[in-house]
Amino acid sequence: MNPLISICVPVYNVAPYIERCVRSLMEQHYEALEFIFIDDCSTDSSIAILKRTIAAYPTRLEQVHIYSNGCNKGLAYSRRESIIHATGQYIVCVDADDWVDADMVAELYQKMQDKNADITTCVYAKESTKQSKLIIQPSFEVEHSFEAALLDNIFFLAGKLIPRDYFKDERIFAPEGLNYLEDRYTIIRLMGKSPKVVTSPNAIYHYLIHEGSVSQGKQAYHIKCLIRYWQKTEEWLRDQNLYEPYAALIGYKKADDIISLLLYVHDNAIRRQYADVFSEEQQRYAKQLTRGKRFMAFLIRHRLYVLMRLLDFINYLREK
Repeated sequence: MNPLISICVPVYNVAPYIERCVRSLMEQHYEALEFIFIDDCSTDSSIAILKRTIAAYPTRLEQVHIYSNGCNKGLAYSRRESIIHATGQYIVCVDADDWVDADMVAELYQKMQDKNADITTCVYAKESTKQSKLIIQPSFEVEHSFEAALLDNIFFLAGKLIPRDYFKDERIFAPEGLNYLEDRYTIIRLMGKSPKVVTSPNAIYHYLIHEGSVSQGKQAYHIKCLIRYWQKTEEWLRDQNLYEPYAALIGYKKADDIISLLLYVHDNAIRRQYADVFSEEQQRYAKQLTRGKRFMAFLIRHRLYVLMRLLDFINYLREK
């Protein structure tokens, strides 16, 4: 008999997308499932659509559980709650605006059995109205999975089959309010368990890219999350005696992270305010950055904000 697998889905204001997501879950070929939906106090018709869609699949009704946070708590909290409520041997997280192929769960489970893997993932299809672009998740043997997580090469928590026992440590969950980088926060801690990660070659998870998300840029909130993310992560790394072996990699990634964010902050007032974040790492690891990011670091270091505004305009024209 196949083990029970829990599909965990936070729900917040996704009315245009949730029916497609739910139908793709209800129509899974794998039968031994439970579905955990967490209502983060949606203010639109998401939950009404969710319930209406579920009702169209009477054979799945007893497998569905819907919980409410009581008040809006954010994605990190909702993801944590969905996993805490799960009772399956394995967890699969799905975002409520994405959708999956009907054989996703069956394929991830079969791949886990065939390769004796600890975690299985898949190729992702980044979907937009303009194009579908594949994101390949590499397979990692035990000794490489943690380094890959530090470098953010294991991009998403969603679309992965993970033993529920991996989530027993409360520290594995992103803290409430960290709703940016919350996936990476958890993945680093998962990879700290040295799992063997194997990837299905098929694009069976469809990750929706909302139009305009890049052109709208990042805000001060994202930088605050980045700072908090690294504070918490460095504390955890030291506690696990993992900081020193990876100190150079951590320094490089901190520099890369802040430059990447400042590239997409289109408000120079915010750039001025946060220009000195990880400044030591920006200087020490500048040569390891890409050419474009090295140039951006130079502009930030010398406060050349007029040139940054020009770059914003050029990037805007490219997006058009």
